[in-house]
Amino acid sequence: MFAVNCKILECGHGRKVIRGTKKIKLTDFKLEPPVKSFGLIKVKNELNINFEFNIPDNLNAKLTEN
Repeated sequence: MFAVNCKILECGHGRKVIRGTKKIKLTDFKLEPPVKSFGLIKVKNELNINFEFNIPDNLNAKLTEN
C-alpha cells in the first residue's frame, strides 16, 4: 500500500475531481527495469504516475458528508 498526496478540486456545477501524482520505483514491486537491444534501450527505475478521477454527482454528496 502506498500513501498518495492528492487534491480534491471543485469544477463547477457540483463536480469534483481528484488529481494527484506519485513517483514509484519498479524495484518496489520486485521488477527489474527492462533493457533491450543489448543495452541500447533502457527504462529508468523511477516512474511518475499522474492521475485524475472525475467524481460522479451521486458520490459528491458522500464526499462532502465525511
